[in-house]
Amino acid sequence: MGDIEDIIFLVESLDKCRLGKLEDPAKLEKIVRKLKLGSNIRWKNIKKALNDIAGIPRRDPSFKRLNLMTKISEILLLISIFFPLLFYIFLIFNQYYFINSYYFLIPAVIIINISYILRWYTATKITDIYRKNIDKLIRRGDVLKSEINKLILILKSRVKKKGISLHNIKMKLYNTDYDNIIVIKKPGKFSSKYTVSLS
Repeated sequence: MGDIEDIIFLVESLDKCRLGKLEDPAKLEKIVRKLKLGSNIRWKNIKKALNDIAGIPRRDPSFKRLNLMTKISEILLLISIFFPLLFYIFLIFNQYYFINSYYFLIPAVIIINISYILRWYTATKITDIYRKNIDKLIRRGDVLKSEINKLILILKSRVKKKGISLHNIKMKLYNTDYDNIIVIKKPGKFSSKYTVSLS
């Protein structure tokens, strides 16, 4: 990615972190170092805010159970991969039993569905935990908001230097309480994100 795309990725990633939809901090830090943004933003503040936000559900009594369900979901997803492999192996070496080979796909479909149901359930419960702790989430999110505003200014400066129109820069954000942006499209039926451009 170019520097403009990288900054957009940082803005969009930190924006969703404000809602508890966390990105890998190591991945974000790598981009910050690559772009040499250390003098412009406070990565330590960002990292602490991300850790604090991640820690909100961990302090809930139900977290251990939800974490176990997430791990089970991941294991089931891995197991489901083997059934299609068995299907193709059976198909290659037992071509006369083509119909019987489909029995390997049925467990895969069932296991995948169970895995996704578990993921949906845990994601829903973690969202509920964040809703119960909305004050804490907002306080940590305000730190991210401040750094996002700095990133938007950096983005705006680099876009101008490259002679690109500000309106050509589009971002998908959950929150719109930032400086130097305008909303050009509100969330639709299948998305909860706003489309914004620089102003």
